[in-house]
Amino acid sequence: MLSIANEVKSFDKQIEILKEQRDELSRKVSKGVEDYNSVRDFELKYDRWSAVLSTQTGINEWRLKEKIANSLAISLLPKDAIENIDAIIKKIAKEFK
Repeated sequence: MLSIANEVKSFDKQIEILKEQRDELSRKVSKGVEDYNSVRDFELKYDRWSAVLSTQTGINEWRLKEKIANSLAISLLPKDAIENIDAIIKKIAKEFK
């Protein structure tokens, strides 16, 4: 029994050493992510608990779709409508007041 108890203590010590190594590596990755993000248009995200490194563009997918749809709609308007776009926008805005 004493030998099993000593083996458990040994495992506990190894687990503690591995946790310290994991934490040190995680700190290095977090520091690298901070350095990287300070000079980029998009961000890296690091989830320490799941050890997942991912990118985040900062672009909201819904807003991006909306911008594309608006640009496409405007490009499909007839020339006279494009020239009167301000009046058209005002008319539409009045409908939602």
